[in-house]
Amino acid sequence: MLSVPLAEGGKPYGVMLLQLPAGMQLEDWKLKLLESIGHHIGAAFATAKRTDERRGIALLEERSVIARELHDSLAQSLTYLKIQVTRLKQQLNASGAREQTADVGRGTQAGDQQRLPPAARAAYHLPSAHRRARSVRGAAGDHTEFSQRPDLR
Repeated sequence: MLSVPLAEGGKPYGVMLLQLPAGMQLEDWKLKLLESIGHHIGAAFATAKRTDERRGIALLEERSVIARELHDSLAQSLTYLKIQVTRLKQQLNASGAREQTADVGRGTQAGDQQRLPPAARAAYHLPSAHRRARSVRGAAGDHTEFSQRPDLR
């Protein structure tokens, strides 16, 4: 019985066992060839492992991008709804329907987040790399844009 190590870069991946006929001796060049084959098989295992690791990292990066986009989308939708509720309250107050506006806007206050569904609460608290990366000028531009729109005053 002959055992040939399957290794690459000093890391063992296994052993290849070969059954030789009784009394057969291998020449040196055949032993070196078998060792070389064992090294190549070990290199193939190492390459497959690195490929799997790269795929795993790519999958995690893709999930991270999707999570950021989902968070940004939910944050944008919640902000839009908050603006709409504010506008609705203003229109109802202007028309003299003060009793009807008592419930409008409930849940939009920072302390009322417990009324949101769990997924919305979780999305509200997710960190957003996009928001952190925005500059002060970008935020000021948003403020200027909203302050110039007559329908949002």
